[in-house]
Amino acid sequence: DLNVTEDVLYKNLHQDCKYSIRKAHKNNLTIRETIDVNRFLDVFYEQFTDVFLKQNKHIVKSKAWYRNAVATLYPQNMILLEAVTTDNIIVATGIILHSGHYAATWQTASDRKYQHLRPNELLRYEAMLEVKRRGATYINFCGTQAYKDKFGAQLVYVPRLMWSRYSWIIKVKQFSKRIYYTYRQLFTKIRKE
Repeated sequence: DLNVTEDVLYKNLHQDCKYSIRKAHKNNLTIRETIDVNRFLDVFYEQFTDVFLKQNKHIVKSKAWYRNAVATLYPQNMILLEAVTTDNIIVATGIILHSGHYAATWQTASDRKYQHLRPNELLRYEAMLEVKRRGATYINFCGTQAYKDKFGAQLVYVPRLMWSRYSWIIKVKQFSKRIYYTYRQLFTKIRKE
């Protein structure tokens, strides 16, 4: 909920998140909007692919897919943020979507070599502030990973209704989804061995 002052937003952060933000500032990291979209996308895709590799997963979407998405949504409904060092090295990237009162941190990634500088917390916090300045009253961190709790986020359940003229289509879709995730889990286990 961004319907509070920036001071209250900071106060609502968990202690370890505040520590990481202070450490990032001490390490002279700054957050800025990208000045070169093509370079941003190259760095983002490399970092994002590494995030998936670290989790023994394969990235599903291609670099061209992300380029098309950015070409469609940037700059009206998309903010491209990067955490940079004093040497102008991009150590973390974030794609944030916004429209009216709603925003979402769509994708973020960072370079493993520089995670000790704590860019991730700073980038997400600055994203919160930036979308608030642009009129957003809510930001969705998208997903339920535990690390998102430290930003003062609240878990919100959103029901999904599915309707089809033919009920068997829903059953086929659910079955296909189960097969896909079972295959993906099996493939990941085989790759580990």
